[in-house]
Amino acid sequence: MPSETIIFEINQAIATITFNRPAQLNAMNNDMMLALRDALVQAHDDAIRVVVIRGAGRAFMAGGDVATFAARVSELTAILPSMIGLFHESIALIRGLKKPVIASVHGACAGGGLSLMLACDLAIAAQSAKFMMAYANIGTSPD
Repeated sequence: MPSETIIFEINQAIATITFNRPAQLNAMNNDMMLALRDALVQAHDDAIRVVVIRGAGRAFMAGGDVATFAARVSELTAILPSMIGLFHESIALIRGLKKPVIASVHGACAGGGLSLMLACDLAIAAQSAKFMMAYANIGTSPD
């Protein structure tokens, strides 16, 4: 299923996965989690030699989209387990890639964004990069 929340491009043998919700500092919502998982499945193609993960706009990723979670608070107990499962599946897909995965980090790298970065083989951080666990700020535990 195509999504505008993740841009997946292949140039020569380099796959680039771009988080594409810059107005929300690339905060992860359910659509983005699905699209990320799909992009990572595609990245397992043997023709791809390296994967770069980056964020559009001012940030790598500000974690989960807390504003969306708050707006759907009555549904959270029903949807959160599947969202967490999708996120963990993406982490496992990154770790299972038989090629280097590089995180290109700038701006905010918080919560789930930090977890994704840590799953990569290498992280290259701009001077603007700010790293934050953020979980305690919203009353959750880290991945």
